[in-house]
Amino acid sequence: MALTGVFSEDAGKRRQLHAFLNKNRVEGAALGDTIALLDDLLWPPTQVALQRSAATATWRPDLLEWV
Repeated sequence: MALTGVFSEDAGKRRQLHAFLNKNRVEGAALGDTIALLDDLLWPPTQVALQRSAATATWRPDLLEWV
């Protein structure tokens, strides 16, 4: 269930993240935005690994995308 739309829309999980950020006095993106970014970052290399193929893209953190 983690890293899904259902998880990111869960009010309890959003409250947990908000409490964590407040307790540690840090700013962070919304849970949905964080999960979307993690999906963009992790899904392509997961697919490459599952297919046992060679990676052909590089993660560009300045663009937040694979190129």
